[in-house]
Amino acid sequence: MTPKKPEKKAPVEGEEDEDAEPEADEEEAVLKPQLQSNIYPDSVISMQATQLFLKRRAKTFKDSTEKHHKKWAIEGLNEKIEKYNTHNSMDLFTQASIDDENPLFPTTRFFQDNKTEVFEVDASGNKFEIFESMRIYCERFGRPFNYLKSVAFLNEQRELHLLDEETNAKQGSDMANNK
Repeated sequence: MTPKKPEKKAPVEGEEDEDAEPEADEEEAVLKPQLQSNIYPDSVISMQATQLFLKRRAKTFKDSTEKHHKKWAIEGLNEKIEKYNTHNSMDLFTQASIDDENPLFPTTRFFQDNKTEVFEVDASGNKFEIFESMRIYCERFGRPFNYLKSVAFLNEQRELHLLDEETNAKQGSDMANNK
């Protein structure tokens, strides 16, 4: 035998009825996604590259690995580039000013709206210089302790790299002068 469901009490004046249906505005507010600030980054690095650079890099990765990874296939890469360009074109700012109803902004705009620093890096530059500039950016408030190589070791490595570049440039100019 199932007991009877208890009757609802009439709401007391000045108190809200807990079982009452939420209004449309309240329901939208509840369903609206909220930024989780405890896991949200203080800054973001955005790497920019041309389509040609990405395709050459993909071919290099494809050629250097024994197994052909599907993610480096040119067809898939073209689709990814097209999708990225659709969602991150700078023309979206212009389109958003025309279409006030459903504006679509580039990804960087999301971070800027949430007061997040966006550091843009050109990926087609010298790998060592790209890494160094990103390292300096990441360490601008102090070096994180996560078992990375020491600053002294990285500086020594950088100096050796610069000396090698200088030596190679001198040898190249010497060979050109001897001809």
